[in-house]
Amino acid sequence: MKKPLKNYNGIDYIEVSREDIQQATQLASELLGISLDDLSLPARNLLQLLLEMDQKTFTRKEVMNHTGWTKTRLHIHLTELIEMELVLPESTKKNQLYKLLYNGEGQDGRRFMLGLGGVQ
Repeated sequence: MKKPLKNYNGIDYIEVSREDIQQATQLASELLGISLDDLSLPARNLLQLLLEMDQKTFTRKEVMNHTGWTKTRLHIHLTELIEMELVLPESTKKNQLYKLLYNGEGQDGRRFMLGLGGVQ
């Protein structure tokens, strides 16, 4: 589509609609996003278990208690989720906290970008 060029105080711009932004968001997700298929099966399982915990911040001990996973197994697959930026480590003086950034996107097989939601 060709949108008319407008000018405000010497600055050229193009007005976009909500539909334009939605289309750009979908394109960006498809081109730049990640897929759950990029994760190993155990990391995907861990991600699902973290969602089931229904808390956005957690410690490794809390996850081990919830999942029954060993320290080593949890370390390997939590590291994978951190590298994919689905979980963010947050330090405190007392213990290491983690923040779940993932909200269930991409379960339909589509690629997604965290934090890049639709226009409201």
